[in-house]
Amino acid sequence: MPILDNKAYRKQLRTWIGDPALTFDLLYSATRDGCNGQAFHAKCNNQGPTVSVGQNSAGYVIGGYTSIAWTSRGNYFNDDRAFLFQFLPNMVKFVPNGNVNGVYDNANYGPTFGGGHDLLFFYNSYNKSGAYFNTNGYCQIGSTYNANGYNAQTFTGNNNAYLDIEVYAVKQGNLEDELYEKDKPWRKTDINDWNNKTKDKLFDELVSFSTPSPAKVPAVRLLLVGSVGAGKSSFFNTVRSVWKGKVRSQAATGTAPHSLTTKCGILHKFHIV
Repeated sequence: MPILDNKAYRKQLRTWIGDPALTFDLLYSATRDGCNGQAFHAKCNNQGPTVSVGQNSAGYVIGGYTSIAWTSRGNYFNDDRAFLFQFLPNMVKFVPNGNVNGVYDNANYGPTFGGGHDLLFFYNSYNKSGAYFNTNGYCQIGSTYNANGYNAQTFTGNNNAYLDIEVYAVKQGNLEDELYEKDKPWRKTDINDWNNKTKDKLFDELVSFSTPSPAKVPAVRLLLVGSVGAGKSSFFNTVRSVWKGKVRSQAATGTAPHSLTTKCGILHKFHIV
């Protein structure tokens, strides 16, 4: 799973960059494209602002942002908006000491930040050993970026074995798409995890549901989704009978090769008390 599939990471990056409607499009993955400088630059050059992020075998998630495009220019460039960050184990932002040597842009190097270098993911080429890329990257945080009391151990775990290293294009997007995540499923659950334990967990979530108090929503609507004959209408009739205190059969039920429900409508509003 791409690292920035984590919604909390995307939200924090928007806060740090200063734009709530940014999107992050995956340009480069070491696992997919190869862990070498040529592959990185082939995918990421001339793509505008980018976020580079890596997850290592110690569980640290770290990276850097630059507002200026990579171009394989062969030297440093200055970017007063660049910063380094750590997502795990803590969410921390590291800004430059000054507007000098913020980013190193070399055709043989992966994403590299600072004149120390403060963060170098890799240079030349590496293959995976087991689950990780054991790179020659290193960290000298504090050379160009304010270390905030951190060092190589506390910033990266002094660990250069990466599960993956990814680079994302940072683009202006639509905040509504992010809020509702229209292109993603509501819930990601492996088919092997659909069991009684999962059912009980979902039931508990439904029972304990409440809307945020500022919203002042007077009622909620439940959508039941299932195959023909799964018992959606029967379930509704059972719940409605409990609420009414007598047996009700408002939704059509029975046995048929096709759905017995032929029209849609609001059958009942369950008011929040």
